[in-house]
Amino acid sequence: MNKYKRIRLNRKETRDEHRIVMEKALGRKLNTKEFVHHIDGNKANNNINNLKVMNIKDHARLHINIPLEKRKLTGIKLRLPYDDLHLTCCKCHKFKLKEEFSKNKSNWNGFYHYCKTCDRVRQKNKREKNNNLLLL
Repeated sequence: MNKYKRIRLNRKETRDEHRIVMEKALGRKLNTKEFVHHIDGNKANNNINNLKVMNIKDHARLHINIPLEKRKLTGIKLRLPYDDLHLTCCKCHKFKLKEEFSKNKSNWNGFYHYCKTCDRVRQKNKREKNNNLLLL
């Protein structure tokens, strides 16, 4: 569910309030590749001092290393330091060296979302599921 405040501009158009606030502060329209980040993680706090314009890569780096459990429990985006040597596995949520991830050129950071250990388990489960379907 999207918890951003929306503003109705006319009968057909609504927009996110934080984007409108940032556009007024900058004196120009934001392009589609610019993200407005809430510094304190509170989507309802659209004070200009709480907003920061970021590109997609920087915004993803900021949020990728947040354990899923903390995101769900707190609802606040806790910012952990990003470094070029580590990634967080989307399955086990552990912060691991990049060498523990397979390379993937199509992903923004060049690596798969899962560490090699979790990916092996995922592929094994997928094969078993496919084999069970074939037996039916």
